[in-house]
Amino acid sequence: IAVSRELAGDLHHRLGISRERIAVIANGVDIAGVRLLAQAPLDDPWFASGAPPVIVSAGRLSRQKNYALLLDAFAILRRTMHARLMIMGDGPDRAALLRQSERLGIAADLRLPGFESNPPRYFARAGLFALSSRWEGASNVILEALACGCPVAAVDCPTGIREQLDHGRIGPIVPQGDAPALARAMAQRLGA
Repeated sequence: IAVSRELAGDLHHRLGISRERIAVIANGVDIAGVRLLAQAPLDDPWFASGAPPVIVSAGRLSRQKNYALLLDAFAILRRTMHARLMIMGDGPDRAALLRQSERLGIAADLRLPGFESNPPRYFARAGLFALSSRWEGASNVILEALACGCPVAAVDCPTGIREQLDHGRIGPIVPQGDAPALARAMAQRLGA
């Protein structure tokens, strides 16, 4: 069983599994449940009325998620508009990301709050969800953000993002490793 057609093709090519033996069952999300979580109160000045838009992301702070690219793109975006970036999650790259934010001059507008038990309450109030991963099986967090009505911009990573975002119809998909393209996509989704 593969979570995307792209992953099914990868299994076929890499492992020689016959296409007839691979079923594709896309990940799903309990939309009603996510929307209920999104209604939880949020007392956070970053999300107050009139505050600059907040770009959110969520996942393990690790090489796979490539948050270093997201910080580079955010620094480019900050040259043309005021915004903030919050990445929920924890992991081995935390200290490096904080150092990078200092070097880029964006530390005051970056928040790494660690694990969050209810990300949908942030997704529902954010200006944008950004995915910068090097690879994903299929991104459940994108589905949750979309269920909350949050616009999405993503990096083209294997193996399901294109299908989840309907090849860019639902949200822009930019080339892997291209911080300027991700910055442009984020600005476009934020209406800048």
